[in-house]
Amino acid sequence: MDRRIRSVEEVRETFGTPVLGIIPEDDRLADHREIIETGTSGGRGHHAFSEALRELRTNLSFVSVDAPPRVVVVTSSMPGEGKSSITANLAVAIASTGRDVVVVDGDLRRPVMTELFGLVPGVGITDVLVGEAEVDDVLQVYDKFPNLQVLGAGRTPPNPTELLASQAMRTMLAELAEDAFVLVDAPPLLPVTDAALLTASADGALVVATAQGTTVDELGKALGNIEHVRGRVLGVVLNHVPTTGADAGFYGYYGKSYYASDDSGGDAPEAPLRPAKEVPDAGTAAPASRAPDTGSTAALETESPADAAVSDLPADESERFDLAAWQRPGKGTHRA
Repeated sequence: MDRRIRSVEEVRETFGTPVLGIIPEDDRLADHREIIETGTSGGRGHHAFSEALRELRTNLSFVSVDAPPRVVVVTSSMPGEGKSSITANLAVAIASTGRDVVVVDGDLRRPVMTELFGLVPGVGITDVLVGEAEVDDVLQVYDKFPNLQVLGAGRTPPNPTELLASQAMRTMLAELAEDAFVLVDAPPLLPVTDAALLTASADGALVVATAQGTTVDELGKALGNIEHVRGRVLGVVLNHVPTTGADAGFYGYYGKSYYASDDSGGDAPEAPLRPAKEVPDAGTAAPASRAPDTGSTAALETESPADAAVSDLPADESERFDLAAWQRPGKGTHRA
C-alpha cells in the first residue's frame, strides 16, 4: 500500500525516464531555502550536496550532445519538494564553470528567487511581458558570480497562466538563451498548469521528486501533464535522498562514506595516535627505568618490541606509526 518512491530503478522502470540527479539530504536546507553551492568545497562535511549538483550539471550537459538544451524548466509534482533550492544552487554550479546563466522566476504566484539570491524584488517578468520595461533593465546580477543574472517575477498578475503561455514569454526566453543558459523556476505541476505551459516554451524540464515522499501516482500524473502539452522531460531529480543505511543504497547514493569527515576531522572519529616518546639528545644518557614498587625480583619490561620500534623513530615519524598495535608479536600482521 506504500506508493512512495523507494528507488532509482523504480523511476526508470515505471516511467522510462532517466534520473539525472540524486541530491542528498543537507541539514543546512532543513528549515529554509538557501544557496549553499559556492563553486568551491566548503569542507568535506558538507561536500556531498555540492558534488551531487556537479553530477547533475554534468548529466544535464550530456542529455543531448547534438542539440543541448538552453532553456530548462525546473518543476515538481507538489509544493515543498525543493525545486527552487535546486534551481538556485544548480545555477551557481553551472556559473562556477564560467558559463553565463540566467535564472528566471517563472512562479508568478509565489515568487522566491529574488529573495533567495538577496536581490531587489518588485520588478521582473510581468513588467517585460506587458511592455513596461526591457529585459536588460530588470535583470539583476548576483554579486558572487557576475556571470549569473536573475530575472524576478515582478508584480503578481491576475492572469499568470495567460502571461506564461503567451508568445511574448516564448520570445523573451529565446532571446535570453542566445547568450546564456536559462533555468526557469516553475510552479508545481499538479496544483496549476503554469509549469506545463512553460515546458512547452522550453527545451525540456527537470522534475524534482522527494525520495520517500513523492508517490508514484503523483510523479506519474506530473509527467503526464508535460506530455499532454507535448513538452519534453529531460529527467527526474531525486531530492532529500538518505545518506546512511540501506535506503541510501536503494537510491544509488554512496558518497557519504567517502566524505564522512570534514577537513578538521570533526565529523568522524579517528583512531587515537600512540603518544610519541621523547628521544634523548645525542650524547645524553637515557634515564634509568624506574624499579617496580611490588618488590618482585623479576625485572619487568617497560616497553614491548613494538614500543621500542616507535621510540627509535623521530618524533614526527612516530606519530604516523599508529599501525604498530596491529603488528605485535603473536598477533599476526595486518595487510591492507
